[in-house]
Amino acid sequence: MMKYKANCSNMRFVVRILAICLAVCLVASMALEAPAAAAEVLPFYTITVGTFTGGKIAVSSTDERSRRSFDYLNPGDTLKLKPGSKLDVWLEPDSTHFAAGAYYTMNDDLFEFTVRRRDRLQTTIQQANGDITLEVYFVEKYSISVPEYEHGQVSFTQDGKTYELKSGQTIPPVIDPMMGLELLFQADPGYKVGSKTYCLDEDTEILLGFTGKNKEEKITIREGTGFIGNITVFPEFAAIVGEGQYGITAEPFDHALIEISQVVNGELETTELESDDTYAIDADTEVTITITPALNYIIRPTSYYTVNGLRQRFHTNNSAGGIVTQTIKVVGDVRIHLDLLPTRRTGPYVREYPVEQESGREGFVIRDHISAYAGETVRFTIKTSSGWEVDQATVVRTMDNRQIRVKYEGINLRNNGHVYSFRMPLGTVKIIVTYKRTQSQN
Repeated sequence: MMKYKANCSNMRFVVRILAICLAVCLVASMALEAPAAAAEVLPFYTITVGTFTGGKIAVSSTDERSRRSFDYLNPGDTLKLKPGSKLDVWLEPDSTHFAAGAYYTMNDDLFEFTVRRRDRLQTTIQQANGDITLEVYFVEKYSISVPEYEHGQVSFTQDGKTYELKSGQTIPPVIDPMMGLELLFQADPGYKVGSKTYCLDEDTEILLGFTGKNKEEKITIREGTGFIGNITVFPEFAAIVGEGQYGITAEPFDHALIEISQVVNGELETTELESDDTYAIDADTEVTITITPALNYIIRPTSYYTVNGLRQRFHTNNSAGGIVTQTIKVVGDVRIHLDLLPTRRTGPYVREYPVEQESGREGFVIRDHISAYAGETVRFTIKTSSGWEVDQATVVRTMDNRQIRVKYEGINLRNNGHVYSFRMPLGTVKIIVTYKRTQSQN
């Protein structure tokens, strides 16, 4: 009997131990399952992208604990996001495409990508609080071509990059369809940019409105509207001398200034005649030719001009000032031949004239001369401020507001400035520069 009671007591002890162990295992199991259950109820948002070609989408996300991640999204991809994450999303086009537009939806609200960095488009989502759907559009860049032409040069600039468009050439897709295009036409000596110069945007004709009188024309097309297709440029370079006119041509020269003056509608009109250049004049017009030698040069008596091949000498008088003035009636083609002699002689006629300038917050002008002698070549460089570019550079003589011909010489690789030059006339001149916002800023 005593042995039976002892066995029952042991059995009860074992049962209690087993019950305690079972309870401990149950609590431990619940503790382990609790985080998993919590993880299941913690929400995750997704970012989904539609179909596209021509580039890629980059996503940088930062969660509430400042942990960052970076991913590229392919068409149809879905990416998980932690609630409250900050997202930076941008479109990266390939070399032949342009990021034309993008938008995203979150909680049924529509948002457009508005920040543009050159050919990229981007946006920032401050806080992800719902599923996000992306729709992006990459547009193929357009080509630009020109048929065969002669007697001039054509070039174009877009987004700060300049290309020469040679006769008969087609340049593969480089034209950003969302930005304007600057065209530059430069005629060879004896020619001018014709009024029939025009462009085609796909099948749409763009009339450029040139007067047909200038040796150089520059124009920006499709600024603010964009292009719809490949561009074709049709330049016209016409001979300067037309019907009922004769040409006044300067054979190649240096170290002098030649000006042609005539009375037009009761007012005196003066035009500079450059080296190896031709100026058209109506037949039987009376003109005055003024030749001003540069400093330390004189005009030799062997200088002459011809009318219809008949040679005539200029009446030089270097002791009286060195400036030659000759009035002739244009009854045929005129050619001017100059012989200049270097000399150390100076006289009362040798005088420097100031070169003034206007500057503003958009940019500034660097002159290589503060003052210059008549006939001397003056160069100046324009440096633009960030977000600005040169619209037009003009030089005027202050005594009569006559515009002096300015030549664009290219970019100074040392300071990235635009270099221009002109030949100094008799009198003070002022350099006037107008600027415009760069297209990426617009």
